[in-house]
Amino acid sequence: MKNDQTDSDNDETQSVETNGNFTRKSSTAVCFLAAVFYGVISGSIAFVNKAVMTTYAFPHPIVLVLIQMILTLLILRLLHYFGFITLTTYTVENGKKLLLPALCYAINTTFAISALTDLNIPMYTVMKRLGLLMNLILSIIILSKIPSMMVCFSIVLIIAGCIVAGIHDLSSHVFGYINALISVVSQSIYLTLVERTGASTEFSTSSILYLNTVNCLPFQLMIALITGDIRKASMYPRLHDWRFQMAFFSAAGMGCLLNYSLFLCTTVNSAVTTSIVGVIKGLVTTIIGFFTFGGVPATAFTVAGVSINTIGALLYAYAKYSDKMANKPNSSGNNKV
Repeated sequence: MKNDQTDSDNDETQSVETNGNFTRKSSTAVCFLAAVFYGVISGSIAFVNKAVMTTYAFPHPIVLVLIQMILTLLILRLLHYFGFITLTTYTVENGKKLLLPALCYAINTTFAISALTDLNIPMYTVMKRLGLLMNLILSIIILSKIPSMMVCFSIVLIIAGCIVAGIHDLSSHVFGYINALISVVSQSIYLTLVERTGASTEFSTSSILYLNTVNCLPFQLMIALITGDIRKASMYPRLHDWRFQMAFFSAAGMGCLLNYSLFLCTTVNSAVTTSIVGVIKGLVTTIIGFFTFGGVPATAFTVAGVSINTIGALLYAYAKYSDKMANKPNSSGNNKV
């Protein structure tokens, strides 16, 4: 989760983790490994999900997300049991505070996986970067944060790249683009509401993830039953194929690890570091995506659009870093996005 309120001031040798669960000094090695862990998991999950949805033709993203939620709860409870994290007790009152974020979280995860069915990984990465625009708009409206000019310009480049890259094949992958846009909008609303909830309540990042998952699970289960996805998934012809099982549970497990690795990277480093790692990850996955799962036709529109979009993402990372450094002495009054 991108959670700006967990930003910590880093120097070259250590950072202080203050996520509401515990406070400790983290060595440079721990900070570096947390960033690498997040980058590897975040970059790999798109390929694993793509393999499940296309290579193995498993057409039930609702079931995949349902299993991810169950595993997330199990992992969080185990971490809580062994004392690594402290989770807020779920109550009806706490659940109500996070009901809307939970709904957006469920919509985001389901439609994000669905989008991968129709879109290649480079275009999927390009479309997901539109979340920066939604985050910008919602931060201004809901959080009253004022963006810098460089942030605004970088987002203009990102949007231009999306338009250029997608204009040549929009008609043939229209449902993939629609699913990606729904995912982007719901994720941005989710992150903004989580940031506001975390800033206005005593909930830690891990507790927000836990409460969200508990809220989502009954709805996801109900949708899976109503749509018949559980029954259909049980009749999937390759259900007992050990290679499919490995891919499926890898995707489910990595969905859990993604949330935790994002939380870990943000707390031992900062939200800005997490954003920069995300940009680097996006660049690597875009390049690899051109040569995997059948490859991507290197048309002038595709190459130009992806290049413009990537330049915008790199500029965005630099702008966020510059804003962080400029406002570091007055972090308590920081009003930048």
